[in-house]
Amino acid sequence: AETSLMGIFIYKEKYIYANDAFMDMSGYSLNEILLMRPWELVEKSSQEMTEIAARRRLEGEELPRTYKDIEVVRKNGEIRTMRMMTQTIKYEGEFAGLGTIMDITDIRETEEQLKLLA
Repeated sequence: AETSLMGIFIYKEKYIYANDAFMDMSGYSLNEILLMRPWELVEKSSQEMTEIAARRRLEGEELPRTYKDIEVVRKNGEIRTMRMMTQTIKYEGEFAGLGTIMDITDIRETEEQLKLLA
């Protein structure tokens, strides 16, 4: 997990694990990440929906394992499009969320440019 180019994280009420790629994508240090709730990184218009899904996972609910594109606000305020997938897991005897994330902002921008050129 530490050498993965994809961001990997585990959360309960707050993040409890994040690999280097996740920290690079978010712009936050590990100490800062561990003080945050998962929905706090999401752009404001999606925070409530993200919090509801996260809390459902923490209650043990299995939600569909599909990739979702979300807007993440980096520490410097820059908004990046990230492709994320999370799942419900058992961690130290309690339910938690395990997720992977990758930055697709550049891919999205290229797609938009290709549409305009077409």
